[in-house]
Amino acid sequence: VGIYDHKTIVNAVGLEAEARDMEFLIAQASQFPEADVSRLGTMGWSWGGLSAMLVQMRNPNVDAVLSLDGSIAMHEDKIRQTAFFDTNKIRVPHMFISTRRNIPRVNEFLEAVKYADVSVLDFDEITHSELSSYNFIARNFAASLDESEKKKQKAYELISNYALQFFNAILKNDVYAKNFLKQNSPAKDLLSITRKESLPLPPTQVEFFAIITDKDFETAYKIYQEVKKRDAEYQIFEPFEITVLADGLFKAGREEDAIKVAKLRIDAYPNDYLSYEWVANIYYKMKDWQNALEYFSMAYGMAFKEKRTLENLSELEFYQKRIATVKDEQKKGAK
Repeated sequence: VGIYDHKTIVNAVGLEAEARDMEFLIAQASQFPEADVSRLGTMGWSWGGLSAMLVQMRNPNVDAVLSLDGSIAMHEDKIRQTAFFDTNKIRVPHMFISTRRNIPRVNEFLEAVKYADVSVLDFDEITHSELSSYNFIARNFAASLDESEKKKQKAYELISNYALQFFNAILKNDVYAKNFLKQNSPAKDLLSITRKESLPLPPTQVEFFAIITDKDFETAYKIYQEVKKRDAEYQIFEPFEITVLADGLFKAGREEDAIKVAKLRIDAYPNDYLSYEWVANIYYKMKDWQNALEYFSMAYGMAFKEKRTLENLSELEFYQKRIATVKDEQKKGAK
């Protein structure tokens, strides 16, 4: 349904409304004793398939997603406009059941999906509307079916069976279902199947920070390097959050780890002058004037080229004052 009335609005706001409806249903289901929401799957047809993906992106407790020609082919731009869109958050098994017409655009989108096992079921002989149950029900009341309609009836039965086995395999850990999904197409005249395996899952930001705080920086850094080697564009952490962690380590007396963590932001975000400022700040607190000067100077040089700092000179003035202070402290130490 839509955000204001029953009719869905086909834009990012309408997608958000439908995703929230799904989340409301999940919350309601959790109140029933017989409902096991620790094993949770989302599915939808057309626009609903797109919202089912969005729900998973922002709800890590969703374990599987089934998309029935789920509008990614026609409305990828809408989901990209939502606040929680991130293909790196697609981290659970997905099954895309689609029509021959929409498969090329589905496959193009899936090129960016790296951290989920994905199955794409490409059905011939059926159209977008025939992936809903309405046509299947109507055929059951037909006096007779021609060959084309019989094929479509068989295709829908296959779709239903694959949907069932997909959820049984993921949510119930059913051995028969897992083996069924590994098999080749049982009806090659109707269906072709392609599969894409996930890269090893990188840690979440929370998991990564826990390794640093509970174990040691070296273990975390090794994991960071392994992730970057597999996927150079993937960012495990947000820039501000890593600096908060570095500051916390400094306050806890782990000065060397604080410096290493702050420098990790430079490694991940080398073109952000604030990355260098945070390293400089920790050296400044440590009264390591030589390194503080080096990193404040780098931050100042980079900030001087930024349009936003040239329009607001207070940040450049901060660096100028801090650099002057550090130089004064160096002179005092030299006397």
